Formats: sequence, structure tokens, C-alpha cells
Amino acid sequence: MLDTNIRTRPVLTSLVIVTLAAVPWIVAVLPLTFNGMQQVEESGTKTGSAALGVSMLALAALPVVAALLALACGLTARVEVNKIVQISAAALFFAGLVSFLFAMLLSMA
Repeated sequence: MLDTNIRTRPVLTSLVIVTLAAVPWIVAVLPLTFNGMQQVEESGTKTGSAALGVSMLALAALPVVAALLALACGLTARVEVNKIVQISAAALFFAGLVSFLFAMLLSMA
């Protein structure tokens, strides 16, 4: 019983850290995705901008790509798992924060 408790505690801690780190991205992903798709669809008319739409879609995917890249680099460098999770969560949080701030900037324009 004690052995399973020791193993599950780091897994639960890692799950909580990653979930909390994803909050800014979760808030920003829907407006960036929907507005980005709308800009790309309207790019044929005079009101839309394809470059703005593609940049919105790229910023919606940026946090996940950054976290997965940090995870892959950590695994190839053979870093211990807890450290990899913390670095990936930090990448997810800061890239999600960039996406969130960009979404807020676009909502005020």
C-alpha cells in the first residue's frame, strides 16, 4: 500500500501542475481559433486578412507545440521525468500566456 502511494503522488502532482499551466491557453484557444478561421475565410473579400488569420491559428497551437517540443528534448537528453514535466509545464504556461495576451490585444482592437 505504501509503495503505490509513493508512486501515485508524483503523478497526481504532475497532473495538477500541467492542468494549472494550461489555463491561459484554454482561455485563449477558442477565440484565436474561431477568429483565425473567420479571417482566413474572409480573406477573399476586402474585409479579411489571411496573414492575420494564419497567425491567430499559429498562436492557438503554439503552447501545445512548445510543451511537446520541451518534452521531446527532455526525453532525448535523458533528463529525469519530474524535471521534464516541470519544464514542459513552464513552456505550456508561458506560451499560453503569450497566446492569451495576443487574444486580449485582438479583442481590444
